[in-house]
Amino acid sequence: MSKRIYGKTLDVYLCILTSTQGMGVREIWRELGFSSPSLAQYHVNKLMDLRLIANDENGKYRIN
Repeated sequence: MSKRIYGKTLDVYLCILTSTQGMGVREIWRELGFSSPSLAQYHVNKLMDLRLIANDENGKYRIN
């Protein structure tokens, strides 16, 4: 599986990367102006499948 990301998935990755406290799906949704939280979750899931991000103990997503 390739670890190449682009488009909105890259936007989500960069959003999480620049966050100092990790981010939840709703925070990502609002920050990036997605049409729904489920779209943000879709991109988060892609990043988790690639093992580029992980959940912390508070349910926030952080760079792996």
